[in-house]
Amino acid sequence: MAQQAYSLDRIFDYRHVPTVREFSECDKFIRLITGPFGSGKSSGCVMEIFNRSCEQTPWADGVRRSRWAIIRNTMPQLQDTTMKTFFYWFPKDAYGIWNETKHLFIMKFPLDDGTSFECEILFRALDNPDHVRNLLSLELTGLWFNELREIPHVIFDTAQGRVGRFPPPADGGCTWQGIIADTNPPDTEHWIYKLFEEELPDNAAIFHQPSGISLEAENVPNLPKNYYKNLAIGKDAGYIDVYIHGKYGYTRQGKPIYHNYNDSVHCAKEPIAAEPESPLIVSFDFGTTPACVLTQLNRKGQFVILDEICTQSMGLEQLVKELFIPLKQSKYPRFKYFVTGDPGGSARSQNDEITCFQILKKLGFPAATPAWTNLWTPRFNAIDHYLTSMVAGQPAFILSPNCKTLRKGFISEYKWRKIQVVGEDRYSDKPNKNIFSHIQDAAQYAALAARRGEQNNIRQSELMSTVVPQIVPSPNAWS
Repeated sequence: MAQQAYSLDRIFDYRHVPTVREFSECDKFIRLITGPFGSGKSSGCVMEIFNRSCEQTPWADGVRRSRWAIIRNTMPQLQDTTMKTFFYWFPKDAYGIWNETKHLFIMKFPLDDGTSFECEILFRALDNPDHVRNLLSLELTGLWFNELREIPHVIFDTAQGRVGRFPPPADGGCTWQGIIADTNPPDTEHWIYKLFEEELPDNAAIFHQPSGISLEAENVPNLPKNYYKNLAIGKDAGYIDVYIHGKYGYTRQGKPIYHNYNDSVHCAKEPIAAEPESPLIVSFDFGTTPACVLTQLNRKGQFVILDEICTQSMGLEQLVKELFIPLKQSKYPRFKYFVTGDPGGSARSQNDEITCFQILKKLGFPAATPAWTNLWTPRFNAIDHYLTSMVAGQPAFILSPNCKTLRKGFISEYKWRKIQVVGEDRYSDKPNKNIFSHIQDAAQYAALAARRGEQNNIRQSELMSTVVPQIVPSPNAWS
């Protein structure tokens, strides 16, 4: 690989981005490069499209033909970032023909070896239904996903069947085919982490750029002076880890509801072992996506969230039998516990007129008690009280890191609903309803129970009740 790649007016110097050079020298079918802001990832992908297209075997008429799609998750991001980067390196008026309606750029020009270059570039945004439908029928040489962490896994999987199909075999086929992608690092629960770090298929590769403030930082000559130092001003540790150090991690986006949550303070480094002397507070949120948390108010007075159960399209009875009971038997077989949940669970179902709390009692929880309120403010305050309190010099709120959905919700995904208006960002006074909000609701009902016990000066042993679920095979499983 040469040290430099040339366009008509600009030079891309691989000496300043050695990881991009390694990425470009790799021939695997799927390649991903991750790194901090400003590290040259996107520009490297633009040059990779150009280089691979130049290597395409010419047809009988001497033309090296290829077809690429460039994908971004939204049209504004496609236009404001991806397309600007591409056309910085290959200006429209110098390299070909631009069709605004079709978002199609056809690059045409002669090459020094006597052949000519013809590459169709299709820009597509996933918030445009027509673009998504079009993507599913394309016949491509290759595809670039810009900022892959924002792309649904199903789109990534589907796209793999669209590459390697142009030129067709009758015209010589593809000299190289595949998918290239760049991204800022996602969190460790993202499908990208599972695919590229835990599984890493044989014909896939991932390339990690170094931290922007390390001695090995890349693309520095092309950045403003003190770029990363200035970028870090006012940012939390999660932001710095992802966007400056290029590490996997959580970042706050939008307007999180619990702004007093600090992941480095409130999330334990290792999974938390429950105190056998302290009863469990088991709390449910009901509905078509029921959720459950197992918590404790420990001997120090800390509100500790030990475990979570999140579901989709599962009934309450199925959750209890298939998920809660096995968890309780394996980790908490002899704990006392108090069961609470959404007061709305006292309403009768339109189908069989059975309430959620009646279902719990049928399953062996005769003392299951609705939370004392469903009002938003007391629920929010119950959690926020512990987030903003200290007990014996330690945080009053502790989250076990195995509660991955709750953790991601506290950091960024449990947030106020954004109002679609022009101008300054505005937000509703209600949270987004999704898988993150359901488990948060369950945690809030648990915190209400813990707070009421504290405020009324009730001893834990009096607050909790001990029952033996009838569906447990062995009556000695729980004491």
